[in-house]
Amino acid sequence: MAILNQRNETAKDAIQRSR
Repeated sequence: MAILNQRNETAKDAIQRSR
């Protein structure tokens, strides 16, 4: 589940960076 957790964080970071 660590990979899933890391992927979720990356997606959140990308969305915040795009904003």
